[in-house]
Amino acid sequence: MCNPLLISESSGKLRDYLVIISHFTRLKSNKSIRMKKLITLLSAIILSGLSTITAQTGNDIFERYPWLIANDIVDPLTCDNESIAVYEQSIYSYLLVTDVAGVATLYNQEGQFYCQNATNYDCVVAYGFSAPSETWTCGDSTCGGVSGTILFSPCNNGQLYFLVQTEDGQIYDPYIDRVPTYVPVEGQKINFSFTNANFGTPCINASKAINLSCVDIVETPELSRDCGKHTGTVFFEECAGISYYFIRTTEGEILDAYQAPGVTFQPSEGQMVSFDFYEATFATPCSQADRAAIITCIELDTPSDPTVFEDFPFLQDLVDESNCSGTSIEVYDQGPYSYIYINTGSESGQLYFEDGSFYCNTMANYDCVALYNFGAPSSTWTCGDSGIVNSETRSTAAVSKPAFTAYPNPTYGQFIIELEANNQADASASQQLLVVDALGRVILEQEVADQESSVTMDISAYQKGLYYVMLQVGDQRVVTKIVKH
Repeated sequence: MCNPLLISESSGKLRDYLVIISHFTRLKSNKSIRMKKLITLLSAIILSGLSTITAQTGNDIFERYPWLIANDIVDPLTCDNESIAVYEQSIYSYLLVTDVAGVATLYNQEGQFYCQNATNYDCVVAYGFSAPSETWTCGDSTCGGVSGTILFSPCNNGQLYFLVQTEDGQIYDPYIDRVPTYVPVEGQKINFSFTNANFGTPCINASKAINLSCVDIVETPELSRDCGKHTGTVFFEECAGISYYFIRTTEGEILDAYQAPGVTFQPSEGQMVSFDFYEATFATPCSQADRAAIITCIELDTPSDPTVFEDFPFLQDLVDESNCSGTSIEVYDQGPYSYIYINTGSESGQLYFEDGSFYCNTMANYDCVALYNFGAPSSTWTCGDSGIVNSETRSTAAVSKPAFTAYPNPTYGQFIIELEANNQADASASQQLLVVDALGRVILEQEVADQESSVTMDISAYQKGLYYVMLQVGDQRVVTKIVKH
């Protein structure tokens, strides 16, 4: 899902807004992100004389005086204890805004500053105002008008939209206007207010398109976001004339994948992924899929690289492989250089240059990886992936662990895999060789026949760089790196 983007530029009394809103994304056959439900609303807000307002309490005040938010004076979504009082004089309105510190400032209806209260000066008294015609205080209920439940549905040639069904059965196609930070969740119950959109809905099951002006979340279902819960491989096939991406799980099920709000992922053919999902409430339009799935969490399943300590010896002084619970290592390549990140927690870690020079510390509000704008790691290592075992299991692990060698390494294309004789202690276990690129995509895959001792593989057709050769024997996996010149 693309986050809504708000771009605004002030020009005195007037302010233009450009709001770009989208719900979910799918991919075209060229794998560029397809923007779904992209609605661009461009309006010049020109304030003119306003008629007398009847006394009331509510947040439609922000619709009639948008400069309150545009000029960062008061925002009902982020306020603390601010208040507003509206006073009328003939055809003109004046707003007295009291900020969090208790300082009251008077503005005219167009947002021009008039005066500020002081110890011996009261703006309301000075201008001879009578009782306010309208008041608002932070915390006033703003979304009590309509109640509904969020649901997802494919519209407009299979694109996934979020809709809201009201308590009386009406289904609306909502667009984010005043609530750009709102994230919809299937089954979520909300109170909301809205205005009718000036465009039609592409969803045949919705009665109309609406602009949400505020949302109060009443109840949100708990969604599982355990990225390690499922594994699978990404592939593309045509469905309804569009190239869709699917995930084939390790159990053989084919999922028609849709990304939940807040989930960003760039799928590519052959990627191995770890992910979590819940089943969609709508049927998949693709006959090759078993069901439609809303992806709540997804990560590249990059093979763990046990040779990272050989490539970067300084790590041996920083990470104890026998006592490293919760620690992982990520290697990022930028041009000819490598950077090594030791991840010790969700808000802690250290970044080093390839020679062991310290670069930075990750803290609560400071992320080293994000700071240096790294892409996907070229290799990773997680505590426990080095084959370290306790004394009771060391001898049996050494016997049962499959092994192979790959040469020449580096290679210009072809290389040979020599398999050890004890790889298939279990005659029923299949053996499979895979070559995976640095982005986690499987580029070559080959079954190993019974009693086969060597296999030739060829990556001549692929670009220079780092690759992983993976031997899968039953439920065991062994990985080594190979470099193509």
